[in-house]
Amino acid sequence: MDKNQEIFETAPIPKAVASVVIGGVLTAALLFIREPVIRLFMNDDIIVEYGAKMFGILQISCPVIGLMFLGINTLQAFGKGLTSLILSVCRQGLVYIPVHFVNIQMDIKTKLARKHQWKK
Repeated sequence: MDKNQEIFETAPIPKAVASVVIGGVLTAALLFIREPVIRLFMNDDIIVEYGAKMFGILQISCPVIGLMFLGINTLQAFGKGLTSLILSVCRQGLVYIPVHFVNIQMDIKTKLARKHQWKK
């Protein structure tokens, strides 16, 4: 095994652990203060309620996104630009598309709840 291969296999491990730990701690902290953070920008109770749910969903993905950025940067550092590009494109599909579908489901449930409330 040459020196570059050894560095490629061992160097990212402590950084990955640090990324997950720091991402997890910050995610947990932000999950507890998500409503006050949203109220800094908008004070409508309904918007804060749904914003807090969406904020929580997005925050849960942060440790994973940290690992993806670590992988992307490591690949770029080793001159693997095409592989890095593929990982970057996959990040868009792996994170944002599922969040979009969750948002659609929340929107459908909101409309049904409002329709049900108006009938009363």
